[in-house]
Amino acid sequence: MLKALPILFTLALLIILSKPVYGQTERVIYETFEVGDSVELIELDIAGERSFESWPADRVMIETTILLEGAPPRILDFFVEQGRYSTLTQGGTKLTLTSKDKVRRPLKYKDNDCFELVKVKIFVPAGMVAGTDGRTIEHKSGK
Repeated sequence: MLKALPILFTLALLIILSKPVYGQTERVIYETFEVGDSVELIELDIAGERSFESWPADRVMIETTILLEGAPPRILDFFVEQGRYSTLTQGGTKLTLTSKDKVRRPLKYKDNDCFELVKVKIFVPAGMVAGTDGRTIEHKSGK
C-alpha cells in the first residue's frame, strides 16, 4: 500500500494540473465618428476607463482595448461580435456617443470568474477639447 502512495499522489497531481488554464486575451477595436460642421458639442456616455488624446483629424476615434483573463480567445470573439464594446451614435448639433453595453456584468467561463479590463482612448478632433468632467468634447473657441 505504501508503494502505491507516490503513484496515486502523482496521478492526482496530473488530474488537477490537467484542468485548462487560460491566459490573457487582448483585443483592440477602433471606431470613428464623423463630426459635421453643425456639431457644437459631443456628449460621451462611454463605459470603461477613459483617456483623451488630440489628433489632427475632423472626426472622433475611439480605441477600445479589452483584456480578458480566465477564458479562451473565442469567448472574447463572441462578445466583440455581439457588440459588447460597440459605440452607438445619435446626431444633430449635439453628437452623443454611448456604449452599447454600459453595465458590464461580470463574466464567467465554466466555473471560473473572468477578469475583464476595458480601457478607452478617445481621440479628439483638431480644434476641439475634452471637458474637465470627461463626459463632453467641445470646440476650443466655444463655437
